[in-house]
Amino acid sequence: MLTRMAYPGSFSKSLSKGYQITTWIWNLHAYAHMAIVLVWLSGMLFHSAYSSNLMSWLVHPLSVIPSSGVLYSVVGQELLNQDLGSEYQGLPMTSGFYPLWLAHGIVSYGTLLGSSIWLLLLSISILILAFCQMHVCLLIISSWSYWFYCLCGLASLAWSGHLVDVSTPVNSMLCSGLDSAIIPSGADLLLAVHMPLSLCHGIESETASHHLYVGLVSIGIGFSRYNMSFDVRSHSNMAMESVEWHSFLSLSLGMVGSISLVHAQHMSSMPVYGYLSLDYPSVLCLYCHHTYIGVLLLVGCFAHLGIGLVRENSKRAHKLDIIFRVVYHRDLVLGHLIWLVLVLGFHSFGIYLHNDTILALGRFNDSFRENGIQLKPVLSSNMPSFEANIIGQCVVRVTSKLGTADILVHHIHAFTSHTMLLILLKGLFYARSSRLVSDKLALGYRYPCDGPGRGGTCQISSWDHIYLGLFWMYNSSSVVLFHIFWKQQSDV
Repeated sequence: MLTRMAYPGSFSKSLSKGYQITTWIWNLHAYAHMAIVLVWLSGMLFHSAYSSNLMSWLVHPLSVIPSSGVLYSVVGQELLNQDLGSEYQGLPMTSGFYPLWLAHGIVSYGTLLGSSIWLLLLSISILILAFCQMHVCLLIISSWSYWFYCLCGLASLAWSGHLVDVSTPVNSMLCSGLDSAIIPSGADLLLAVHMPLSLCHGIESETASHHLYVGLVSIGIGFSRYNMSFDVRSHSNMAMESVEWHSFLSLSLGMVGSISLVHAQHMSSMPVYGYLSLDYPSVLCLYCHHTYIGVLLLVGCFAHLGIGLVRENSKRAHKLDIIFRVVYHRDLVLGHLIWLVLVLGFHSFGIYLHNDTILALGRFNDSFRENGIQLKPVLSSNMPSFEANIIGQCVVRVTSKLGTADILVHHIHAFTSHTMLLILLKGLFYARSSRLVSDKLALGYRYPCDGPGRGGTCQISSWDHIYLGLFWMYNSSSVVLFHIFWKQQSDV
C-alpha cells in the first residue's frame, strides 16, 4: 500500500499516469509550502506561549525588551542571555511580534497556545488536501477561482470585525491601566453588549476600515469573475493548458513584490502597530526583510514573463495582445530607458564629484549640503506630515523632513533601480529574437554563449539577463538599506 502511494493516482485511474500539466505540480508544491509556513508560525506561537515575556512587556512596554526565549546551559550558550527588564533574561527578539499581537488583541499565553493549535490543524488540513490532489482527484482552480476571491473577502470582513469588537476594547482597557491578566477573553468581548470604547489607539479603526474595504473589493471581484466565467463542464485539460500560466505567475509575483516594497516603506515611515516605532532594530529588520522579498519577487516576475514569451506565446505571436504590442516597440522603450539611466548616472555622480572637489579645495559654502547650496524636494514638501509623538526619550511616530543629502541619495536609488529595470526589460524584450541571434525562439529560454560563432559576445540569453539583473538588484537593495539604516540612526 505504501509503495502504491509513492506514485500519483493510488485511488483514481485517471491520475494513475500523472497529469502532464505544470499546474498540477505547482498546486502540490503550493500546498506543501503553505503547510510548512503554517507549521513554522504554529511553532513560534507555541514557543512564545511557554518561554516569552509577553506579560511583562504588556505591563512595561517602554522598559522591557521583547524576548523569544531563554537559552539553557548545555554547552555554555547561556552566556548569550541578556537582561531584558522585569527580572527576565533571554534572547532579544527583533521580529516585531509583540506589537503585532497587541494590535490583534492577543494579551494572554492561552490565546497564543490556542492560535498555535489552530494553525497546526490548518496545516494538517492542507496536507490532506494535497494528498487528495495527488491520489484522489484533480482540483481545477479555474472552476472555483471566484469562490477563492469571495472567501478572501469574507475573511477580510471577519478580521475587520475582530479588530473592532476585540482588539479595540482590549487596547482601550490596557490604556486605562487595567491588568492584562483580568482582561476578558475574545468570546466574552463579543458577547458583551455595552462595552465602553475609548479609542486611545485610533489606528485600530483605520486598520479595520482598510480590511473592510479590501473585503468588499475582493467580494466584488469574485462576483464579477463568476459572471464572466464559462461553464464548469468545459474545464478540461485542454482548457487548463491554454492558460498562460507563466504569464499569470509573473503578474502575481509582480503584484506581491510591489505590495511587499510598499509595506516595507510604510512599516518604517508610519508603522500602524503600537510601540513598534520604539523598537528601532525591529523596524530596520522588518524593512530589510520586506525589501529583499519584494525585489526578489520582482526579478521572478520578469523571469517567468520571459519564459512565457518563449514557451507559451510561440503560437500566438501573430495576435496583437498587450505583451506583443510592447515587444514590437522594444527599441523605442529601451532607447528612452537607456537615455534616462545615463542622465541619472552622470547627474547624480557628477554632483558627488562636485562636492568632493569643492570640499578638497576648502570651499564648503559652494557644495551641495544643508549649510551650503540646498536642494529641497518639491513633491515631499507638499505632502502632509504627521505630528511627532514622544514617549520618554523615544519617538513614536514622526515624518522627518527630507534634506539635500536625501535628495542626492534618492537620485542614486533611481539610477540603480532603473539600471536593474533596463537589464530585466532587455532580457524580456529580446527573449524571442534579436539582430545578433535571430533564432532565440528555437534555442529556448537559456543557452550557452557560442563564442566567436556569434561575434564573441555573451549576455544574450534571457537567463543571462536575469543573472545580471540579480546582481543589480543586490546592488540597489544594498544602497537603499544602507541609506535607511543610516537615516534611522540619525533620527534617533
